[in-house]
Amino acid sequence: RSLEENVRLFANADIVVGPHGAGLADIVFADDCTLIELFGDKIKPHYRELASTVGVSYEPMYCRAESADLVVDTDTLAETIHEIAN
Repeated sequence: RSLEENVRLFANADIVVGPHGAGLADIVFADDCTLIELFGDKIKPHYRELASTVGVSYEPMYCRAESADLVVDTDTLAETIHEIAN
């Protein structure tokens, strides 16, 4: 994607869900949004702090790490999204 596409996607998002990583930096383009950050074993505060700085709501979700992958409890994720959306 181009930077312009990312800006548009994040600016129009109500909820952004993603694993901890550089892709979440585009949250700086979001407005009135909630970031759900997926974590495994390594929990770092970078995007929580960035979200706070740019005025975005933040919700961490802890997942089971399996090698380099995250195992996401999709029922819990769906429940979290539902609660935020309503």
